[in-house]
This record gives sequence, structure tokens and C-alpha cells, in this order.
Amino acid sequence: MNERPRLFWISLLLLWPCLAFLNQYLITPSAGIPLFAALGAGLAVLAWYFSTGQNFRCRAILASLVLIWLLGSGVLSLLDKASSLSLALGSDRWVLLRQALQAALWAFCSVAALRSLSWRSPIGSVLELAAAGGIFVTALEAHREGYINRPFQLVDPLWLRGLDPTPLFLTIGSLALLAVCTLAVNRPGNRRPWWDLPLMMLLLLVLYLVVPSNQVKQIFEKFGMGRPGGEENRLAPEGNLHTPGTPPPGNGKPDPSKKPEDEPSFADSSKPKPFPVAIVVFQDDYEPPSGAYYFRQTSESQFNGIKLVRSQDDRFDRDNAQSFPTRYYEKEAKPEELGMRVPELSRWSFRELSTRVALLDQHPRPFGLINARHFWAVSNPDPDRFQKAYEVDSLVLTGEYRQMIPNRAGEESWAADEWSHYLEGPTDRRYKELADTIIATMPEAGRASPFLRAVYIKQWLDDNCTYSLKSPSAKAADPVSHYLFGERIGYCVFTSHSACYLFRAAGIPSRISDGYMVPAQQRGGGSSLLIRSSDAHSWPEIYLQGIGWLDLDIAPKKNLEPEKEQVDNNLQQMMGDMARKDKKDRRPEEDRPAIDLQKLALLLLKTAVYGTAGSLGGAWILLLLWKVWRRRAPFWTPGRAQARVAYISVLDRLAEQGVVRRREESCEQFARRLGEEIPALLPLVRVHLRVRLGSPQAESDREVLPLLKECLSQLRRRTVVGWRRYLGWLDPISPLRVR
Repeated sequence: MNERPRLFWISLLLLWPCLAFLNQYLITPSAGIPLFAALGAGLAVLAWYFSTGQNFRCRAILASLVLIWLLGSGVLSLLDKASSLSLALGSDRWVLLRQALQAALWAFCSVAALRSLSWRSPIGSVLELAAAGGIFVTALEAHREGYINRPFQLVDPLWLRGLDPTPLFLTIGSLALLAVCTLAVNRPGNRRPWWDLPLMMLLLLVLYLVVPSNQVKQIFEKFGMGRPGGEENRLAPEGNLHTPGTPPPGNGKPDPSKKPEDEPSFADSSKPKPFPVAIVVFQDDYEPPSGAYYFRQTSESQFNGIKLVRSQDDRFDRDNAQSFPTRYYEKEAKPEELGMRVPELSRWSFRELSTRVALLDQHPRPFGLINARHFWAVSNPDPDRFQKAYEVDSLVLTGEYRQMIPNRAGEESWAADEWSHYLEGPTDRRYKELADTIIATMPEAGRASPFLRAVYIKQWLDDNCTYSLKSPSAKAADPVSHYLFGERIGYCVFTSHSACYLFRAAGIPSRISDGYMVPAQQRGGGSSLLIRSSDAHSWPEIYLQGIGWLDLDIAPKKNLEPEKEQVDNNLQQMMGDMARKDKKDRRPEEDRPAIDLQKLALLLLKTAVYGTAGSLGGAWILLLLWKVWRRRAPFWTPGRAQARVAYISVLDRLAEQGVVRRREESCEQFARRLGEEIPALLPLVRVHLRVRLGSPQAESDREVLPLLKECLSQLRRRTVVGWRRYLGWLDPISPLRVR
């Protein structure tokens, strides 16, 4: 017979009902059926606990459980056939009640059998561990196979509240390990220290807090369990994605005269089948005045004699992020941390808009709507599908274009070299002559407006250019001049350079930006926008005072390419559901704070530590006050109780010094044992007994206080170990040892 466990049975009383509840909740989460299963498991643990002190054989216990199962099932079958019961409760209620009772019966018999086997046999311990682990495995099996929305009962409530389910699965994994450890230490003959279980729980909690869920994927990639972080697909206009890992043509040596991989090229481009590269979730409704969303990633403004390239001077084009964000919302983030320098814009013409971007393909740097102000890091909503995710706060244009007519070009604070940087262009006089010819067609009153001059140049290019991915100017020595003053057949790189050179010839600061352009009608009435590889684009931008960089894209009216394949709205919505915080097209997370399970765990840990320390401190102070009251009570207690409290006061002081009365000792025997050190104790005891055992009318002896004072004086002269003499009064539980 194994002795009754004295420590861990309470942990089992919490563990097995939780496991039974989880198992039944994943099967039938309604009508309180999981609660009945938890109740049955709890009763089984209690029955096992009380059976451990009895000389029951394992075979007898198992036979009894089989009998209980058969009897219970038979009773339920009989009740099921009783039509009066189903009529009284209603058929639906009776079915649910029967399922609940069946779950309770099954949980009771199963847990009791596993517990009995585990307590009496090592093989039974293995069976119990396998059963507990199997509950967690079956709960997450479908999710592990790639069904990210399963188990529905656990994941759907989180998604509906805008929460990432990843921390939940980390928590379930930690709980599974904790459950296995708890069951492992509940074995007969286990002599491990009692603090093993708390230490394991603390270790799991610390590991959960130290390793954030959003860093797990990065850790895997670092140790070779994911895609190499250095091989990133570089963006090029018209859907061409260049991978640095592929060797260059020819002898494999880099050509210093060639452009960086993510700068636009004048080479002919093919039109591959578009594939998704990112999903953008709008946190608020917004329709751009231009009819298209422009997501800017890089800009080129430095003229190298042939084309515009990215400036290496930190003073120019620093309104684009140079690296992915690492800061979160709760931390103060400055644009300079991402290599950005954001110009001041007129808030009358803009409003703030937040978007979430989830990348389906790797990119060298983040992108966002024009006039991005802040980039924020967010946890990857689905590491199996997305490379990473981040959020962008942008100032989007809301004013009408006609309101920009009075705005001047550039900034008054620009230095001379800044003006020359954004106005420098080809020395070919034909650009200036063509710009002057276009401006000459304008009304006299509008020629002073830089915005109107740029609009007329744009309209001229719209009317006189032809869009095609194959251009006869691709191999020309000067592709832009060959294009603009030739057949004018080409794609966005040709039109954007032509427009930028004409803008600069007309005295308007301009540059080229690269990224993605998606028509606004593709979003429809939803909040998700799917970006495909075919949406890669280059467009010209002009700078207006108070407006900043304004996209003024060229849209040739003649198009030699077939119409772009329409996006699959179902795919767009599904990808948006995966990337957003909330499945619905609304923004509830702005109305309620998001729940971070790791912060919650840290808060619970701090609360437990501080609460325990505060409770212990408060209890210590209360016990000390109680102790002081017991010492001083004889001096203000009148009547018959004075002798008793005086005797207790002496016992308290003796307990501080480590001297207590044995269980088999009487009061007089205890006083005689200390007679040599405290002679006055025996008379005080006799007075206490005479008053306590005398007649109710007997009065307290007047010698109580003198005897008490004599005892206290003798106690002070008693030889005691140093630390007990000086620190004994700090012991708050010494009165509890008094007999």
C-alpha cells in the first residue's frame, strides 16, 4: 500500500479538470458540457486521493470503475427511453443534459483509472502522461497541418477581437509541458524537494517572457531553419524581381557601370503572370484624388548625365525609410531611426491614415503610401505565409488639386545646391524648347503656377505617348531623348524620366519614385488591397511648398499591352483577413486596447511577487502587533483572566528563546523543568491553575503582577544564544508555538 500523497494532489485537482475541460471544449463547447467533464475529473482525483490511504488493490479499483461505467451507461440508456423525461425537459435540453452526464461519467472513470494505474505502476505513469499529452496534440493537430483557423473554438474568438493567436499556441505549449512535468512528479516514492514544481513553473514563465513570439521566426532563420535573410528579392518596375543570389550574366563579375538591382532600367520588359507580393490593410476608408494608390519605396533625383539615380547625399530624398522598423507602438520612434527626414506639410490638405503591410515576398526596404511619417514593427500574423509585417502612418492628400494652384515650387529654406540638385537635367536644348512650347499653350494667367505648368506637361505626355513593355529606345545611347523626341513608345521608366526632365526644364523641382501603383477601384468597398508583382511602377513627382512631393503620374492614352488581369477579390479578402487584426471591415482595436499575452503574464508575475511580498509584510506586522498585545495584556486585564494572560506572556517570551512545553508535559512539569533558571514560574503557574480550577467566585490573586515581573527579570538573566536574544522578538510566529 502506498502512503497517501500530501503535497501534489492539489495540483492534480487543478490539472485534470482543466485537461478534461479542454478536451471536451474542443468537441462540444456549448451547454456546459465541458464543465460537467471537468466536474467528473475533479471527483475522480478526490476519489483517488482518499483511496490512497486504503489497502485497495488496483484490480479491484479497475473492476469497480468498469462496473460504475456500465451502471452509469445503463441508467442513461433507461432515462433516454423514458419519454416523460424528454417531454418534461424538452428534447433539445435532454440531449444536452445526457451528453453532459455522459462526459462527466467518462471523465470520472478515465481519470480515476489513469490515476490509480500511475500511482501503483510505472507503466501506468506512461499511460497517464500519454493521455495528457494526447489531449494537447489532438487539440492542435489541424493547426500544425496548416489550417491556420483551427481549432475554431480557440482561434476564432481571438481573430474576432483583433488578437494574434500565436501567443495562445505558445501558451498552450507551455501548459502542455507544465502538465507533463506535474504528472511526472506525482509518483510513489518520489523524494524530490517540494519546490521542484514551482521552479519548473517559474522557468517556463521566464522562457515565455524572454523569447517574444514575434521573434521566433527570426530566431529560426538565424540558425538556418528559415529562408536566408540576406537573399532578398529586389524590386524593379513592371514586375521584374531580381534575386541577388542568382549569378550575373557573363563572367559573373559585377559591372560598376550598371545600376543597383532595385533602380529602374530602360531594358525591354516581359509581362510575366502576376503573383501577390504584399497585402495592405487600410485602418480607415480613403479614396485618393488621383484614382490610384502609390506606395513609395525608393526615389531617384541625382542626374548622372544619362538618367536619374539614387542620391548618395544624406540631404536628399530622406523621406523614404532605409530599413525595416524595429520599434513598436508603445515606444517612442523617430523617423531618423529609419534613415528618414520628413518635411513639414500643411495639415489643411492632408489627414493621417494608418495602413498595415504584410509582405508575401522579401523586399530590401519597406514601402508605404506617399508622405509616410512613421513605420512601426508588428508581429507577423502568419509566419508560414508572410515574410514580415509592419504598419505605416502616412499623411494622405485630401484637398482638391485646384487648391494647389497658388503653391510655389520648392522650399524657401532650400540652399542653392538643393535647388540645383532637383533642377539639374540634360543639356540638350530640345527639353527646354519642348517645355516652353507646352507652356505657351497655357492661358497667360496660369503660367505663373508651377502646378499648372506641370499639369500641362503631364497632359501633353498623356496625349502623345504610347505605353508598351517593348521600346525601340531601350538600346539607344540616350534612351530618354531617343524616346521623347522619337516614337515615344515605352513604359513607365521612359515616361517618368521624360516628365521629370521637362518639369526641371520648366523650373519645377522633380524626381522619380519607385514602388507600386494600384488602381483605387481594385479595393472596392473592402479594407484590403492586394499588391501584385505587375503593380511595380515608376512615376514622376514634383515638389510644392506646403504639399511636399506630389505624384503626377503619366498615363498614356495609347496602350499596346493587353489589359491587366483583374485581381481575385476572394483572394484579396482572404489575405486581408490573415494580415489584419480584425476579420471584419472595421477597426475595433482602436476602441479597445489590444491584449498582449506576454505583457499580461509579466503583469501577473509582478502582481504575484509584489502581492506575496505585501501580504507577507502585512501579516508579519499584524502578528507582531498581536505579539505585543499578548505581552502587555496582563497589565490591563482585570479579574480572573489576569493570571492566564500573565502565564501566556511568559510562555511567549520563552518561545522566542526556543523553549516550548512538550506535548506530554503538564504546566507544573514544564515549570519544574525550568525551575533553576526561572524559579518564579512555578508559583505563577500555581496561581493560574488555582484561579482557573477554583470556584467561579474566586478572585485573582494579588501576587500575579509581582510574580510576572519576577519571571520577566529572571528571563532577562537567562543564558540564550545571541541571535535569539536580539532577534527573537522579530519572530512573528513564536506565539503560535506556545502550548
